[in-house]
Amino acid sequence: MKTFLDGTAFRAVLFDIDNTLYRDTRYVEYQIEILIERLAEYRGESLEQTRRLVQRTRDELERRDGRRPSLGNTFVALGIPITMSVAWREELIDPAAFLSADPDLREILVQLSRSFRLLAITNNPVSTGIRTLEVLGVADLFETVVGLDTRHQSKPSWGPFEAALDAVGAGPAETVVVGDRYDVDLEPMIVRGGNGILLEHDGDLAEIPTILIPRELNSE
Repeated sequence: MKTFLDGTAFRAVLFDIDNTLYRDTRYVEYQIEILIERLAEYRGESLEQTRRLVQRTRDELERRDGRRPSLGNTFVALGIPITMSVAWREELIDPAAFLSADPDLREILVQLSRSFRLLAITNNPVSTGIRTLEVLGVADLFETVVGLDTRHQSKPSWGPFEAALDAVGAGPAETVVVGDRYDVDLEPMIVRGGNGILLEHDGDLAEIPTILIPRELNSE
């Protein structure tokens, strides 16, 4: 875990969903693979051709922009608009096929919800994000879910983060974003004066209440 916390007066915690609120490499890889398969069908190419194209395009975008692009933004560069990515994801991704209720996660979030407003942000559509939270058994703890179809932008674009902050009237300095990728999940907030926690290991999430809640108490 790495923390990027400049203040104490936090009002909101903004969670990435995939590979943050759960850790399931098989499911994360499945989401990528099923979308590349659909892209191959759409383009009339073999799956292997399309895999190579996506990899090459991501590498080119990373060299150009200095950060690894999301799959959604990679698809945009290949001529697939965000609206089409949203439709494909809503059709193809089924969280219930891989995930189940997580009582330990719920207890972590219940502790945090007593001190902070909880928000979720995902590069999947809002409906997919909500279904994921429902399957995990924590949807009722989140005040807002922002997704690919909220601003028709994919993280690390600022639009989705801005939409989450606007929903609760919080500024970056009052918000902590939690995610598993610095450049996609944390950097957009941190460069605007926000705060972040980067999860690197399976047990990191459980430590967040002990990190954030004492800071909140000290600020009162």
